[in-house]
Amino acid sequence: MTSLAPELTVVLPAIILQFIIPLALVCIAAYFGARKGAERALRDKREDGE
Repeated sequence: MTSLAPELTVVLPAIILQFIIPLALVCIAAYFGARKGAERALRDKREDGE
């Protein structure tokens, strides 16, 4: 690991975090958004059927 420039050991995790954190947030938001949308659709369908 000594051949690697010290800057890289700092920059690489920063770059990875910059990509992974927004991606994770988007995935979480999409998951909860889809779940809420599905629940609302099911609820509406149930109300229409009554």
